[in-house]
Order: sequence, then C-alpha cells, then structure tokens
Amino acid sequence: MLATPLGATAELLKVLAARAPKGLIFDLGSLKTPLRGGLAALVDAGCRVTSLHPMFGPDTVLLSGRHVIFIDLGHAGALREAQELFAPTMAERRKLTSIAVVSVT
Repeated sequence: MLATPLGATAELLKVLAARAPKGLIFDLGSLKTPLRGGLAALVDAGCRVTSLHPMFGPDTVLLSGRHVIFIDLGHAGALREAQELFAPTMAERRKLTSIAVVSVT
C-alpha cells in the first residue's frame, strides 16, 4: 500500500514496477493523473495492481456511510483482494471501470 505524498508516490510506483513484486500493490492517492505512468509500468510488468480512492479524510473515525472507490486496472485478483481488505468495515465499496487511468490491452 502506498500512502505517501503524491509527488513521492509516482516515483515509488515506477521503482516497484522495476522490481515486479508478487504481492498486492495499490495506492491511496486522491489524484490519479500524476500516477498514470507508474500505474501503467506496474500493469506492463505484470504486477498485481489496483488503485483506491477513499472518499473521506484522515480525521474519519468510522467508515459507516463512507465510500472507497476501487479502480480496475485489469487485474481482477488484485481488485478483489483490495476490496476484501475493507470487507470487515462498514465502508461502501465501489468499483470504477470507466476511467482512463492507464491503457490496459
């Protein structure tokens, strides 16, 4: 999980892509455009990657009624595993597939 400042996240995604780890990789960035290159590199490297956007701030205590957006980058297993991390919570889990974050072919 990358929960780093946006400027650092883009570079860290590229570093991870070069290492191609086997574990689940996802970011928690609120903006996705700066991360496109790093996310695409992870997809191209065959990594288990997805992207999340929590629709609440760091001061949130309970997730009841809060939404977490899961962005499908083409790896169904990674998407499902990330969603399962929030299964014990009361957060509303939503999948987004109609965003041009990366080009998956």
